[in-house]
Amino acid sequence: MRWLNTGVQILVLLSVSIVLAPRLAIQWPLLNLFALMQFPAALAGFAGSLIALGLSRSLAVRALDLVGLLVCGFSLPSPALAPSPCTNGAPEITIAWLNTFGAKHERRIIEWLQQTKPQVIGLAEFKTRPGKLSAFLAQEYPYQQSCLANGRCSTVLFARESPAQTFALAYGNPQKRKTLSGAAMQFPASSNQPARMYAAVHLSRPTSPEAQLRELTEFESRMGAAADTILIGDFNLSPRMPLLQDFASRNGLTIIRADRPTWPLVWNGRQMRSLWQIDNLLIGSNWHVQSMQTSEYLGSDHRGFVAHLCRS
Repeated sequence: MRWLNTGVQILVLLSVSIVLAPRLAIQWPLLNLFALMQFPAALAGFAGSLIALGLSRSLAVRALDLVGLLVCGFSLPSPALAPSPCTNGAPEITIAWLNTFGAKHERRIIEWLQQTKPQVIGLAEFKTRPGKLSAFLAQEYPYQQSCLANGRCSTVLFARESPAQTFALAYGNPQKRKTLSGAAMQFPASSNQPARMYAAVHLSRPTSPEAQLRELTEFESRMGAAADTILIGDFNLSPRMPLLQDFASRNGLTIIRADRPTWPLVWNGRQMRSLWQIDNLLIGSNWHVQSMQTSEYLGSDHRGFVAHLCRS
């Protein structure tokens, strides 16, 4: 019994350490990565603490196990909020996002877009070469903005209607991760639509938190976010990561939880269940999300998502 008690106490200690580690990410950015393990760690720590409370005879140890129970319990994700309908007469929009890396089945992407009918689409890792997808986008979404002014960049926004202003947010070479890979479009208020600011970004890998922080800072300095902002992208950050949470808080944005994780959908050539939501939707205070639904397999190692929003 003693070895079982010791093993459970070690499990609780490790779980609490993983759960608390991201809170120190301001001093040590790499600790952001522990947020990817927070859910299983919190679940294991919560269960382990319950077992340890039943096994331990020491009041001091039981008090520590109770602390572990509370820390892990409060770190478990709350149930996703049920979609709530838009109020009658509220202006509505639909926006889609997909990282197309590795996608060889363009027909699947086209069919997904035809079914969901977004007004605006953001794509990452998009290869601007002749093909069915490029032809479809040119016909159905004639207005586009790449992350570079010359258009040769893999993060692109597409729109059905003409924007009032477009922004290439990359200053330098985004393909070499030397600058933010992002694009934006601004739409003024009209008779049937409110003012909107769309932006799409693709951040560096989570193993490069310093680069991610620099890119988020570049976004803030080049356009910033306001109440009308709708920001989509492959952030390479989960909603639990302090780096993304702090960015959203500074800019008055809300991170929207998807119905399921978005990556990785393919690993070593095999399809698998995705583990983390790193493709995100962030909205300003003027917007309300009625639904956010991820796609099935579209040939990429990411799930795409379509969000239906309305004016708050």
